[in-house]
Amino acid sequence: MTLTAPVGAVFGLSEAVASVIGVVVAALAAFVLHALGHYYAGRRIVGVPADGIRIDPRQLPYVVALRDDDGWVTAGESARYRDAYEAFDPDLEQFERFVAGGDIVQTAVVVPVALVLATTSVPRAAGLLVVGSLLATAILIVVDAVGTQLRGGAAGDYAILWGIDRRVPVLILLGVLLVHVGVFRFVAGG
Repeated sequence: MTLTAPVGAVFGLSEAVASVIGVVVAALAAFVLHALGHYYAGRRIVGVPADGIRIDPRQLPYVVALRDDDGWVTAGESARYRDAYEAFDPDLEQFERFVAGGDIVQTAVVVPVALVLATTSVPRAAGLLVVGSLLATAILIVVDAVGTQLRGGAAGDYAILWGIDRRVPVLILLGVLLVHVGVFRFVAGG
């Protein structure tokens, strides 16, 4: 049984259209998980109080905003954002964990959920979830690369980590890809 067939039948959609919608919904869910990962890392690892951090839903992909003396600031204002971050972690001891938290939590949630779906009665949904998560990661990387080129400075997670140590974003991306592709191959039976 696939999840997309009944959903498509209810709404009068072909299985292909239902699958595309499933991937888009999964990508949106992955964006939320990614932002929650930064939020979690900020609150639990860095120690940012609840009134000092929030997810800003006005932007897609979602971003985590920090509060400084002048209000809320997102990473789009890199110098001000870094100053706001340093108020909570002056020595930047947890900075890499904060930046990598999005990818780590996204993967740590998507992969087990996909495995559960794959081993129950909805393996197609598991595949759509994994593909949607990979799509979200690809979009985040493209937005990061384009933003970095346009701004002339780091605009996203990978560019920020690249500026610290080039091995870190490469290893994180390889880990994310290997785990996702491995689960997808398991789901697809090959």
